[in-house]
Amino acid sequence: MPFSVPAEIRLYDKLFNVEDPNQLGDDFINHFNEKSIQVLQNAYVEHDLATENHLNIHFQFIRLGYFIKDKNSSADHLIFNRTVDLKEGWKKT
Repeated sequence: MPFSVPAEIRLYDKLFNVEDPNQLGDDFINHFNEKSIQVLQNAYVEHDLATENHLNIHFQFIRLGYFIKDKNSSADHLIFNRTVDLKEGWKKT
């Protein structure tokens, strides 16, 4: 039995580069974070995550955050979405 299986990991981040784009007085689309989603295609997870139905259960992936299995995930194509980043909060400048 393998120790790990391939999975797609979706890392979601803040949608905007600033905390409140409406307060800046210009078009909010100018502050869109182009890196608000990052998809990792070549990730590996523990094999137990593929064999059981883990919908609506959160998992902590070390140093990345908390994840939940995507509703479109299958045993042949595992997909996990990050729900909480371990580095939450806006940077103080």
